[in-house]
Amino acid sequence: MWAGPNWVEEGTLWSREQLARAGIAITGPGEQVRLEAWSAVLRLPTDHGSYYFKAVAPLHGFEPALTARLAQTSAEAITDVVATDETRRWMLSADAGTRLRELVHGSNGLRLWEEVLPRYAELQLATAGDRDELLALGVPDQGLATLPRLFADVLAEDRLLRAGDEGLTREQVAELRGSVETYATECARLAAYGIPETIQHDDLHDGNVFLQAGRYVFFDWGDSCLSHPFTSLTVTLRALAWKLDLEPGGTWARRLLDAYLEPWQAFAATDDLVNAAELAYRVGTVGRAVAYRRMLGDQLETRAEEAESIPYGLRLWCDHGPIGAWR
Repeated sequence: MWAGPNWVEEGTLWSREQLARAGIAITGPGEQVRLEAWSAVLRLPTDHGSYYFKAVAPLHGFEPALTARLAQTSAEAITDVVATDETRRWMLSADAGTRLRELVHGSNGLRLWEEVLPRYAELQLATAGDRDELLALGVPDQGLATLPRLFADVLAEDRLLRAGDEGLTREQVAELRGSVETYATECARLAAYGIPETIQHDDLHDGNVFLQAGRYVFFDWGDSCLSHPFTSLTVTLRALAWKLDLEPGGTWARRLLDAYLEPWQAFAATDDLVNAAELAYRVGTVGRAVAYRRMLGDQLETRAEEAESIPYGLRLWCDHGPIGAWR
């Protein structure tokens, strides 16, 4: 296991030392709450509430440094980071509150996301001028100038396109391989709106947003990249449409777009922002497939279920569906 056989003991010892510097004492054994191919998490009880030790796999190794960096510019939107060890890819942070997933019940889900999305946009705006710094931290580059090449690279690997029962048909593969220039044109059209590229969470759903003392906290930045900010909506809106059984392209989608786009008003007129967001949703379907290729690395066979996400995203690009389309 990448975390090593003694990661629990080592992580607890390191966390104990970091917390002691802040006058906080661990009061019991740590509880392993996650052990996945990409990260491992311990919950540590203390005399000041729960703290979390997280170790991440090499492909996501930028996450501790990125989280600490985001906490500097958007402290209200990031969980309190006690310490990081960038060499060992470790991070210690305070409890982030209650997951949005536990708070979403029926129609109130839209109301909550109307509150969440502007706060997320503000976080993105706070790092919009930090491209070089983000790349230096190891954040992957999925900018609009880079995505067409990454798209072509994915299409060059036959094994990625017919992964299991959810693979692509020959007709879809042919369509995709003939659409690389179209995709590049759409990326260029999106860039022409002049929205600055910045941090893009790329897995923004109700499992990665928390509510704590009236503030929304964004967590789990291991899938993030530097890209067009609006491509975040691809995962967010299709996950919400699936969970709440919403009709793709319905009035709910415009309602959430308006909430998210409000902080971006300085960059373009409302109609242009909406057009850019709709285009970004489509561009982002390929972007998410490209991200899965990067994150899976040489683990395509051992993580076959996740590998299905590559043809899934490419299929959505072929389908030309409205915002919120997820199948």
